[in-house]
Amino acid sequence: MTDVQIAEGALTYSRVKYRTVKELKEPYYNQIFLHYSISPQDFIDNLNYYNSIPEVMEGIVDKVLENLNQMQAQVEIEIQEQIIADSLAKLQSDSLAQQPLVDD
Repeated sequence: MTDVQIAEGALTYSRVKYRTVKELKEPYYNQIFLHYSISPQDFIDNLNYYNSIPEVMEGIVDKVLENLNQMQAQVEIEIQEQIIADSLAKLQSDSLAQQPLVDD
């Protein structure tokens, strides 16, 4: 379900970028089904089953949200680390560029 929510987010982003969602949705979902070795019908059947037990589905949705929040936090950490690395590389490059050339 976490991967499905990520795919849906990507599809929503694609809608904003005026891409055809129908073109993208099937390959996204097919990759999820392939990854988890399930069929589209297995997914639908399971979704229907868990939707028929609201308290269980609520727990699943809570876990999916927790997973997404953890993934978002990790991405934000990686972005910050990359910003720091880029800044340090720029400082180092600027420092080298400012050093006078020495003739021997």
